[in-house]
Amino acid sequence: MKNKNGGKVKKGNNKSRGYIGYHTTWTGSKVFLRSKVEFIYARTLDHQKIEYKVESMTYCINGKNYKPDFFLYNQTGQLYKIVETKGWDAKAISVEYKEKFAEYFLKIGVEYEVVWKYQRLVNQYNLQADIQEWVKRSITDYEHVKSTAGEHNSMYGKKHTLETKALIAQKARQRQTPEYREMNSKKQKAYWSTEEGKQRRELVRLQKLELAKQKNPIVVRECKQCQNSFTCKQKSTREFCNGQCSRKWNFTNTPGYGQHKKKINKTKN
Repeated sequence: MKNKNGGKVKKGNNKSRGYIGYHTTWTGSKVFLRSKVEFIYARTLDHQKIEYKVESMTYCINGKNYKPDFFLYNQTGQLYKIVETKGWDAKAISVEYKEKFAEYFLKIGVEYEVVWKYQRLVNQYNLQADIQEWVKRSITDYEHVKSTAGEHNSMYGKKHTLETKALIAQKARQRQTPEYREMNSKKQKAYWSTEEGKQRRELVRLQKLELAKQKNPIVVRECKQCQNSFTCKQKSTREFCNGQCSRKWNFTNTPGYGQHKKKINKTKN
């Protein structure tokens, strides 16, 4: 979904956030995930039986704090890999993160990876149903949550330096400029025109259809007039199989129904 200025907006249940929630890993640990892509990657690690933690450490790199998304551990409990997850179409920012942080982690003996392609993982581990269930639970359990603020924020309990605050403010101002919005809009349009973008759009469409069916399924009802069966959505107030049955029932049971038509006919005559 896009806002009026052409920029991409993450949405959960018509709120400005992604699909969030707690997830129980294959080892029984409980982690809080802040987006659908984090859930996809977490389920991938579950299938691979890799022990992991989420946002468990913060590093100071070049004077700035950085808290990666996933921390992967080997069988001896040693950290061997750090993974940052970005959006489906975030190739540019993924490359930027790799350039900024890979060298630092290489020096301390930890592999660093930025993941931004997920379709192969979804297909490989048949995650379609899991994703739909995650979205459904996120909407049901976190409908009241408008953001990942408070204890759900990765910086909860921490303080920014004045330098960091100034940098955040500068970046925020840049995102409000017409030039930034135009650039972002062009990148989005270019992505959705690619083969990967088309596949992603089709997947999202099918997910929305399935979610709509779960929230408002098709049911079978009996017509109030002819007693024949007909189908409609569960939340529908429909009581008749067609308009003819509706009119017949109302002519018989609703006082004054159709009298205006009789008056019109008399006037014409």
